[in-house]
Amino acid sequence: MNAGFFKSLDHPLGWWLCFGVGFAIVAARLSTDGSWDLENYHIYNGFAVFHDRRALDIVPAQLQTTLYYGLDTVYYLIFSSFNNRRVVINLLLSIPYSVAAVAIFSISRLFATPRFLWPLPVSAAAAAFGLSGAATFATLATTLSELVPSIALLIALAVWLTLEKAERNTVWTALGVGGLAGISVGLKLTEAPLFLGIALAIAVRLASGRKSALLEALA
Repeated sequence: MNAGFFKSLDHPLGWWLCFGVGFAIVAARLSTDGSWDLENYHIYNGFAVFHDRRALDIVPAQLQTTLYYGLDTVYYLIFSSFNNRRVVINLLLSIPYSVAAVAIFSISRLFATPRFLWPLPVSAAAAAFGLSGAATFATLATTLSELVPSIALLIALAVWLTLEKAERNTVWTALGVGGLAGISVGLKLTEAPLFLGIALAIAVRLASGRKSALLEALA
């Protein structure tokens, strides 16, 4: 019974619920997003999708999210549907943080297992510290957050490292990881340097002894 209990603690879904509750509690105590980004283009881009303005109003998009309006459409629907419900808006905007926390937890778990006596608390602490810095915690429950478009890239990194540790990476898995990471670039162009960083990491890691290293880097 005890063994089953401790095994259940290692399940990503359980940690997602823990992180989700934690971020929800914090987000519920914050004020509603009133950032410059929200007021000047996030909301307007979403508005443009539903009012046939996408082909006309390019300047308000500020070029960062104009290639794909999906994320701004979600923001527009959230704020227009729950305009007078601050807590609901903040709770919905906090969900990506719990997903990112699970990705970071999974990455940390790969390195904590052989080095620490209590890998689960260490991995959870790494996720908590990683998302409580000045660049991430300050933008919790806001459209200003760079974390939201980066989630796909974090998940891709977690998948790649997991497969790498199991020695199961191939050209095809690299293509899949590259496609997943590319979602972040599609959501916001400013994520492109991170995508290139993953490509470089794959190239450096697989360059020795594998003819497919260049293909995997390009993936």
